[in-house]
Amino acid sequence: MNKSLLARTVFLFLLFFLLSPATVKSESVVEGVVAVITMNNRGKKTRQVIYFSDLERYHLFFQPVKEEINRKEQLKRVINHLLLRPEARRFVLEEPSREAVDARLSSIRRRFQDDRHFQAVLQKAGLLFEELELEIIEHLRVEKLIKERIKEFIFITPKAIERYYQEHPSLFPGRRLEEVEPVIQSILTGAKEHLKKEEYLGRLKEKVSIKLFLKQADSSADR
Repeated sequence: MNKSLLARTVFLFLLFFLLSPATVKSESVVEGVVAVITMNNRGKKTRQVIYFSDLERYHLFFQPVKEEINRKEQLKRVINHLLLRPEARRFVLEEPSREAVDARLSSIRRRFQDDRHFQAVLQKAGLLFEELELEIIEHLRVEKLIKERIKEFIFITPKAIERYYQEHPSLFPGRRLEEVEPVIQSILTGAKEHLKKEEYLGRLKEKVSIKLFLKQADSSADR
């Protein structure tokens, strides 16, 4: 076999190895690749590989407590978070405070029985404590981005609240508009925030290629 053919064979093997559903990430952890995001930054392509362990880490440390969602939804959220990270670094000028990081870290620690259990889960997830702190910082940045570029521009008019009240009488039996106005305000704000966030993410997804390998994932999401 000549050198050119050998080099090509080695390249194809490595490519197959990277994108196969059973990729070795370390000596002790055999993983599956669930998605690959290809980004084009000023003509230079970069790839972000998402593994099953990334979904598990989201579940353990960042998924809202008591929320039951499937792997497909976890993958969607991890992808969205990764797409928003560069935006947060670009637009969020103020770094998360030490107090905010410590508060989020304390909230995460409370998910576990005690510190020994927390440390055991960290080790099982393949994360150092410092790496978890960095992940917390990234999440706080993204949350601040959503707040500054989406939430602060959402306005719900009294007329919209009244219309919702009139169109959904079964939700508020025997209750006056004044009583349920804060509830309706929250419902409409949440719906509008979700819509604006999806529009924002839609624009970001137009600039990248997303290949999904998770079996439950909708193939229509491939780009």
